[in-house]
Amino acid sequence: MMSDNNLTERPCMKFIKGATSAKVYGVDDGDLLGLSQSRNNFFQVDVLNPTDTNLVFVAGVAEHKSTQMFEMRFQWHQIVLVLDGVMTIQDMDTGDIYRASSNDLFYWPPGANMKMGGEFRAYFVRTPSMWRWLKTPEGKKSRLSLLRIDNEILYPASPPLEVRQELIDEGKKLPRYKYKLIKYVKNALNATTVEVDNLTEMPQDRWKQVDLINPSDTGTAIVCGIAEHPTKTINPVVSYFWYHQTALIIDGEMIIEDLETGGVYKGQKGDMFYWPPGHRHHIGGKFKAFYVKTP
Repeated sequence: MMSDNNLTERPCMKFIKGATSAKVYGVDDGDLLGLSQSRNNFFQVDVLNPTDTNLVFVAGVAEHKSTQMFEMRFQWHQIVLVLDGVMTIQDMDTGDIYRASSNDLFYWPPGANMKMGGEFRAYFVRTPSMWRWLKTPEGKKSRLSLLRIDNEILYPASPPLEVRQELIDEGKKLPRYKYKLIKYVKNALNATTVEVDNLTEMPQDRWKQVDLINPSDTGTAIVCGIAEHPTKTINPVVSYFWYHQTALIIDGEMIIEDLETGGVYKGQKGDMFYWPPGHRHHIGGKFKAFYVKTP
């Protein structure tokens, strides 16, 4: 259901029931995303919208319905969890090829250059927000790219003192730096978690947690991992959020008591929570969740 956005209100918690089962829509302007070769086969929906997070965070579900490969160069940080099917990735800088299936995880930073294909459904989280979805007169979903705004005022770069052909020729003879930008984690949702011993933050419970994509992988831009809560009880300690975070429930039930609105939520497998900086709540329930947060 679509609603008007009131941009004067500060971001608040968002709960999406059945997030991984959300209906996806055909992308009709694939050129903006680099999907011109596969635009009729790519479907997507944002369940966490740019206006929910002040353009910081976006999360959603994407489907590709063809084995045809298409090229992409990333200008943002993105986490992708494969839900179903097989996603094939070729790193154009190193030549590495990955074939990911259910529960496998990718991270791509700005600058990653790849080919993507396969018939798959995936859950994604990216930062920052790159596009805004719009309605067209034909009823299609179109997009405004925040990277390509018509008539945008851009300050030009200063030119070099001179251009030397011998430097260009020298550069062509040298190998390019083969640094792996892509991180791939096989069977990520079944990673072994470890007990958190910081009792100042969690004095009531013995949480278990593991970061799958570490701060050092992303330049502290984004982190994701698995968290497990061992009991059904509600922790009376207030959880304060100083960052943006999503939590996708992968097992059990997460209970949230929202101290901002008084709302009580129970999330099961496939449901998603989002909490903005400044949010306060109680958390409980016996659950396992896939979290992504920034910074």
